[in-house]
Amino acid sequence: MNVLTIFVQVQPHKEAEFRQAARELLNREEKPPDGRVYRSLACDIMQESLFCYTEAWESGDAMLRHFECDEFRSILGAMKVLGEIQVASVNRNGEISEFLPARE
Repeated sequence: MNVLTIFVQVQPHKEAEFRQAARELLNREEKPPDGRVYRSLACDIMQESLFCYTEAWESGDAMLRHFECDEFRSILGAMKVLGEIQVASVNRNGEISEFLPARE
């Protein structure tokens, strides 16, 4: 299993805008890309402006292809514009590494 995890701290005055943008971007997809097992965007109950975005993929190749698509770049862009990415990592079958496109 290959898992992408991104923690993003959204500016409190932009939280409603982030939630709306995330809903629109995540609901745009008519069908999941081949190889994606699940996708989730959750809000921390202790710190409401902290969100955790997670995607799980059957293969690393499918996940890497997805990183290049417009839909993913739009979601990542919303995170960068409306908040600050705190931690971004990829777990590839137990080997964890930093997700570098998040730092562009």
